[in-house]
Amino acid sequence: LISVELPLCFYKINGENLKRAGHVCFALSDRVLLHGGFSEKCNIHADLYNLKIRS
Repeated sequence: LISVELPLCFYKINGENLKRAGHVCFALSDRVLLHGGFSEKCNIHADLYNLKIRS
């Protein structure tokens, strides 16, 4: 996976009523990681996206 330095900042991405829907992301010096998913009848569907930042 990845290693990061503390402190991390976590943000809620949207105001969905679904539990676990688009719930966290954090920023590193060169990328932003987005994690989102939804929960339904004890099944969790989730994705992790790595958005690289170019300068």
